[in-house]
Amino acid sequence: MSWLTQNRWWLVALAVLVPATIVAALWPQWFDYQNRINPPVQLAETGELVEYGGSQWRLDEWMFVLSTSAEGGDLELPIGTQLVAALVTIEPGEEAPSCTAVLVDDERDRWWRATVGSTPDFPSAPDASNYCDPDLTAPYQAVFTWIVPADVGRSGAVELSVFEAAPLILRFEP
Repeated sequence: MSWLTQNRWWLVALAVLVPATIVAALWPQWFDYQNRINPPVQLAETGELVEYGGSQWRLDEWMFVLSTSAEGGDLELPIGTQLVAALVTIEPGEEAPSCTAVLVDDERDRWWRATVGSTPDFPSAPDASNYCDPDLTAPYQAVFTWIVPADVGRSGAVELSVFEAAPLILRFEP
């Protein structure tokens, strides 16, 4: 009897178990990867109060300032850019949230993290914070700002992510 004939069942088992072991080992990482590139999204519109991550959120106002405008000159924006600002009302739940704010374009192939620094004045919220403050338990407003290429225009959306709600993302569209 040949070696192949004697060991054919072991070879069949090996041919089945090796791919099954690889799939079982990589399966959880595949889902993590898919959630990172295509996360589940909770959609909301400007002015709509929504529950997300144990808190209430509302995008109240947008502001767009071109570098070529007078206000853009006052803010010393680089030529060919614009400042995009979003005023968000946050009503913390039992625990105050810490969040990340990202501006994405329509195709979601370009994105920018919010910058902390000089922000334009929203007349409706002169005392707004410029980040999600995990120490505040009372409702407050936060201004998130981005300096982006001028060709982004007035398109795009604000995506907020809170650790407690991961991988779900809250997306406010204009």
